Amino acid sequence: MEFHRIIWAEHSERRIAERRLLSRQMVEETLREAEQRFPDPNHHAPDRFIAERRYSRNRGPMLVRVFYADGGDGTAVIVSSYPTFEVSRYWRTDV
Repeated sequence: MEFHRIIWAEHSERRIAERRLLSRQMVEETLREAEQRFPDPNHHAPDRFIAERRYSRNRGPMLVRVFYADGGDGTAVIVSSYPTFEVSRYWRTDV
């Protein structure tokens, strides 16, 4: 998906600094080049989505999950993101 402008919610930017496995670049790459993208099932707002991308790490496959709001004009607002090694728990086969 083509996002021309990415805005970081203040708390999501702070969280990136706390997570050693995740960089700002990885989050934005996941958002722009997601392997999976689907509506956030925990939000009923039509503009809330989850983007996911797999990465290889020394510990094995890692999944980066990015929760964002689509502004509809090429703008995405990153609400939250996190890495997980529980890829099979979150990887969807129905999208």
